[in-house]
Amino acid sequence: MIDAHKVVDYLKKHFNQSDTQIVLLLSQGVLLMKDCQQAMMKTGNANIPGFDDVLFDVIDNMDDYLSDIIEEELT
Repeated sequence: MIDAHKVVDYLKKHFNQSDTQIVLLLSQGVLLMKDCQQAMMKTGNANIPGFDDVLFDVIDNMDDYLSDIIEEELT
């Protein structure tokens, strides 16, 4: 099982990433997931009724949360 804290500590130590930079990386990943899910839903590749909507809602909530954190940091 992946330990997220261990990954974040590694990024901080070996790549000199700040907390803000790590949150920005997470946000970029969520936006990419969101774009991919939207594209798959449009083309019909993601076609599991209910599941796709729930997954998109989870991704959207992650995006909202990370956006709030970033906005809070910038103000």
